Amino acid sequence: MVKYFNLLMKTSLLKIWLIFNFSLICLQSQANSNLDSLKSVIENKSFSDSIRIVALKKIGFEFLEYSPDSTIAYLDKAMSLAQKKGIQSLIADTYDNKGWALITKGKYKPAIEELKKSLHVADQLHDERILASAYTNLGTAYLYLDYNKTALECYEKGLEFSKRINKLKMQSIVLLNIAIIYLDLGNHEKALKHFSEAEEILKKFPKRTKAYLYYNMGLAYEDKNDLDQAFYYFDSALKEAISANNLYLSGVVHSNLADFYIQVENLDSAEYLFN
Repeated sequence: MVKYFNLLMKTSLLKIWLIFNFSLICLQSQANSNLDSLKSVIENKSFSDSIRIVALKKIGFEFLEYSPDSTIAYLDKAMSLAQKKGIQSLIADTYDNKGWALITKGKYKPAIEELKKSLHVADQLHDERILASAYTNLGTAYLYLDYNKTALECYEKGLEFSKRINKLKMQSIVLLNIAIIYLDLGNHEKALKHFSEAEEILKKFPKRTKAYLYYNMGLAYEDKNDLDQAFYYFDSALKEAISANNLYLSGVVHSNLADFYIQVENLDSAEYLFN
């Protein structure tokens, strides 16, 4: 997930919300789920309660991008069944899922309450998978509220648990968000350290993610007045965005690169990019 500020201003940060919700990824492991089939699973009581609960959650997340209220309604049904049957792991998981759905809706404080419930149950179960996801999502909720210190604490815990379960993509996304916090706090050295760690992991992952990484690294080097490195990463971000056919991000980086040329008084290059 990606949170956008005014991306064309040097002082504004592109905040990366490519947050890896481990529970959500598991739910979406079968792309293009057949809703009718999932609904038949829910209605067929010959299936185990756990399977029916997961089916409810899968249906819910089919609606997340365009109807998060529908997602939450299905998650509430899943929670009701999980609580009725006393399946603690699915209770913790569903609290985490609902927290993420509420973040998507912009309901950060209610999201925090759900995620804290998830952590409470997951901690009792010693379930490191759910702990990693819930701490990461909690960090995101706090970061949206501009509680940087608390967000950083949550992300550090999320990173710790994601390392324990050896989930590289989760680690990379948490590292990116930690770097963004340090960049926002003006600690460029720590920001670049975390960006570099994420970069090593992201070599194995999609170009779109790399484009966001390089864009933010360009901002970090620009703030440090290391213009050669800033240009290198802005240019890399543009190439990765174009290669990934991400037209929106290509436009953002393209405009920012033109802005950069103006700042370094390379007006011919700026004019070329603007045109």
